[in-house]
Amino acid sequence: MYRRLSALVINLLCLSSIAFSQTKVYNHFNQHYFFQERLVKGLVFDIIQDSFGLMWFGTEYGLVRYDGHSVKIFSHEPDNPNSLAGNVVTALAEDHQGNLWVGTQNSGLHYFDRNQGKFYRHQHDPKGQNSLSNNKISKILIEDENSIWITTEGGGVNLLPI
Repeated sequence: MYRRLSALVINLLCLSSIAFSQTKVYNHFNQHYFFQERLVKGLVFDIIQDSFGLMWFGTEYGLVRYDGHSVKIFSHEPDNPNSLAGNVVTALAEDHQGNLWVGTQNSGLHYFDRNQGKFYRHQHDPKGQNSLSNNKISKILIEDENSIWITTEGGGVNLLPI
């Protein structure tokens, strides 16, 4: 009985410290952004601000870059092998050199060359032992200057040396 009572008291103390640990309540947003035409009409899966101050949005309609004044949308172009391979962008990360990495729902991982405006694709190849395990990217983590961790849906975790 004392064990149950002490466990109950410890749980209550923990809960009370959690309940009172937040002193400020955030109940409003400063601004709402609704972009016209093709931008955020649907789902937004990831958002990052890069080292240049640009905002990047991974959406179901492509990759969106917002510089505070204008919007640029990067999407799949069937005749362009240097475009995104698919439009559903699920994960974003910037590495230590300022390079942008883009994960997609079914089209693998992409490296975006900012200077040339081109995407380079890393995709699953059933015959390739060193390819991605799955093209459904769920998260990208930049560990250090030499490695990127990629989680996939159904393919586990991948490590990409850069």
